[in-house]
Amino acid sequence: MAELIRSQEEARDTLERLHMTQEELESALTELGEVRRRNDQSDQDFKHTETQLASALNELEPTRLELSRVRQRLDESDLARKQAEALRASALAELAAAQRAADLTSARLAQRDTDLADRDAQRAAARREADSLLERLHEANEKLERYYLQYRSLTTIPALLAHEHDAVLYASGVHIVGEHDGAKHQHADIQFRDVRLAGRRRADFKVRLVEHLGRPGLVLFSTPRDGPLVSAWQASGQEQDAEYMLIVPSDTTGRTVLQRMGSTDWRVVASIAGLVLRGTREASAARWAGVAHRLCHQLAALPPRLRYDGLSLSEEAGTGTMQVTFNDVMFGALALPSLVVAWEPSGSAGNLSMVAVPTQALPLAHWPADEQGVLAQRWRLPVGPAFSRSQKLRIWSALPATDGELVLALLDALPAVGPLARPEQTASLVQGARTLHREARKLRSRLVWYERLRRLLKRGGRS
Repeated sequence: MAELIRSQEEARDTLERLHMTQEELESALTELGEVRRRNDQSDQDFKHTETQLASALNELEPTRLELSRVRQRLDESDLARKQAEALRASALAELAAAQRAADLTSARLAQRDTDLADRDAQRAAARREADSLLERLHEANEKLERYYLQYRSLTTIPALLAHEHDAVLYASGVHIVGEHDGAKHQHADIQFRDVRLAGRRRADFKVRLVEHLGRPGLVLFSTPRDGPLVSAWQASGQEQDAEYMLIVPSDTTGRTVLQRMGSTDWRVVASIAGLVLRGTREASAARWAGVAHRLCHQLAALPPRLRYDGLSLSEEAGTGTMQVTFNDVMFGALALPSLVVAWEPSGSAGNLSMVAVPTQALPLAHWPADEQGVLAQRWRLPVGPAFSRSQKLRIWSALPATDGELVLALLDALPAVGPLARPEQTASLVQGARTLHREARKLRSRLVWYERLRRLLKRGGRS
């Protein structure tokens, strides 16, 4: 019984455990069903989520593609950046090299500037030396021209070209550029090129060698730009826009114009005549060379005259002696920077003395000296009240012909001092100068008459 009871109790316990197990199983099945339900719900939610995710993925596909493109562009940008950095590094290296080259170039340019400055200085020095050489060349050319003209003067017309060593006009080219041949009048236009007048360059100019009724002459032209060739300009007419001056030595008007010319004007005319002669000879123009030669001979045949450029008058205080100075003097073969005369008032005319200038040659070939051979400072002219008539004749007779002609020419030029004196002295000075000149001419004429008489008496004695 006990065992039955224990068996029943055990059966009850087993039944209870069975019931508890059944309950637990049912609870587990319930939970399992709930889990399955939840799993089914989860599957549905998963599928729904998966569907949404697929839809989202579909929606995000363009974004993904865009992102892929952006990433690709970023990769490309990164590559470009790397390339740009490489290029930048290369550019910086090139810039550094260029900077070094620029610095080197700057240094070279600075050196070149220094070299150029040195070359400019050398060029300036060379230019100055060239100018100096050119000036000396011109001087040598002028000397050569003078020597040439002096040589020609020795063989052609020595009286006219005796002063070519003092010539003031030179030309390297003298050419015939035109000719006119009329019944009574013929002329040749002659062009002067590379001209130097009074030491300065002058524009090329034209002169005209004329022959009117067999008389040779020269036509000088004056233009508004360059002006006349001579200061003693007397217009004879006008051709186109230029005045011209006709000089015919055999004509009274022409002789007057030539006789009134100063030293420079005479040198200009003589130089032009000599150059025209040279140019026509070099051109083998025999006819015009003959006309030019006759023109030069007629100029040389003009009576000798004291020519000068400038005249001054001063008075010594207290003595009343006036000093007359002729500047740039020429007379025949004589050429002096100045000729000084002291005029001592006495009587109606006064006494005249030539004054020796220490810095230049004496004006006379024979100058008085004392017993020791010292040259006198002055030589008194044999006119005026200082000498008796016989003394004057004796002094005049002892003078060489050229000295006597110079004294006469000086007395002929002396009245020109009148306008330089005070107004109250002008008339008396001019009158006194003319009186002295007349006296000198009479004395010379008397000496000529005495000489002729002496020769006749000598010839009669021989017969």
